[in-house]
Amino acid sequence: MRLSGRRAAFVATTAFIMLIAAGCSSSTGEAVDTTVTTVTTSQGETATTTSTVNPSGDGIDVQALLAEALSRYEDGYAFDAVAEIEGSQAATVTGVVIGRKAEMKITSGEATVTYIITPDQSWIQTEGGEWQEDASADTIERPLDDLASPTSIKIVAADDNGITAVAAYDGAAFDTEGAVDMNLVFVDGLLVRASYSTDVATVTTNFAALGDQVIVVPVPSA
Repeated sequence: MRLSGRRAAFVATTAFIMLIAAGCSSSTGEAVDTTVTTVTTSQGETATTTSTVNPSGDGIDVQALLAEALSRYEDGYAFDAVAEIEGSQAATVTGVVIGRKAEMKITSGEATVTYIITPDQSWIQTEGGEWQEDASADTIERPLDDLASPTSIKIVAADDNGITAVAAYDGAAFDTEGAVDMNLVFVDGLLVRASYSTDVATVTTNFAALGDQVIVVPVPSA
């Protein structure tokens, strides 16, 4: 199993991908719905919870939401992705992008391949094997940039748990034909999920801010 760096970055970005707090509050002057739920416990105590719902996304600049969310990952991000074909898991990808370096582990069936991609060189390692230089892998050119310029984008749900938008993209940006409609989920200032489906495939990527991850580049053999 071998994926080019561009294809691996595509999987990692779309696989399969700023919550604006003011946009979710009534201070914007836009109408919001508030749901109050009262629950009586077995001890007879009453608990009341309140959640704010704004399903139309009124008052939220969704393009600014996307731009700010992507800027939060400018220095890098962690991700895990799943691709399903006709309902069966076809591949998983986990890894990190740090600057213009990336490390990703791709598993398909019983085969696992790990890539390290830098601006200067790329490496590939099969499970249990040694690192080998990989001339077929392209450099990482900020893969999330492909999400920055949708042809259209609209919010389909917004509440205290986050914001979900549907963005349309030119398929050429993702090495595919036709338009791509992608679901984007934003929580607490971050883009946390990007997913899309075709007639036969569903691909989903979860994103997270970097922690203490580092990419250790293999040392070339003498």
